[in-house]
Amino acid sequence: GKLKTAVTVRVESVQPDGSRKVVSHFNKHYKGLVARELALTGGHLPADPQGTGELAEAFAHRIGEVEAFVEANFRTEVHNPGEVTLIVPAE
Repeated sequence: GKLKTAVTVRVESVQPDGSRKVVSHFNKHYKGLVARELALTGGHLPADPQGTGELAEAFAHRIGEVEAFVEANFRTEVHNPGEVTLIVPAE
């Protein structure tokens, strides 16, 4: 089962009409970019053994601080304690 101390990343793209679409083909690419940046920047994210959402919020905040992601207009949203949505511009 899913670990309470893990965060799931969902990737969605914003379409020209403002609607969103789940990214399937480049999903691993975007998640790899996030993993790479987190690994290179180091630092610690808070433990969240109770599943309160603190880890997801910190994770989303960290992604939002990455200059390359800001320049590429990536955004994040936290919908529940264990899930962060990475929102990217449409390809």
